[in-house]
Amino acid sequence: MHAAVAEALSNNTSVGGVHPNEIRFAELVCSRFGHQRVRFTNSGTEANLMALALAVATTGRRKVLVFRGGYHGGVLTFGETPSPVDVPPGCRFASRCHRKLGPICDREPPPVRRFSPTHEIACQKARNAAELAMQTILAQTG
Repeated sequence: MHAAVAEALSNNTSVGGVHPNEIRFAELVCSRFGHQRVRFTNSGTEANLMALALAVATTGRRKVLVFRGGYHGGVLTFGETPSPVDVPPGCRFASRCHRKLGPICDREPPPVRRFSPTHEIACQKARNAAELAMQTILAQTG
């Protein structure tokens, strides 16, 4: 294992661009599944954007079915988008949140709880940061 890691590091395997090993892997995937092309992405957001672009290009349809509480990429929003000028008195995500408790989310800003030194969570529903983090992970992974 040490030798494989050392070899990968010496070959500059992950530089963000196309690498010969990535090309070989793409060839193997295409061969195994009968595809003509594959597109590797660096994130779920990028994968969703590529999938949507492919769907529109191949079907000509522009409507997309989304699921409440599902992950659709970090740049996609569904439902009422909060105004960048008129900040609501409560939680800014209340209009599209699947965890919304009711009027409290529209009226009162959610309490901020520190999850880690670099991550804060704001939600009326969570009793503690760990609970909300676990709910979020479970909702995203099924």
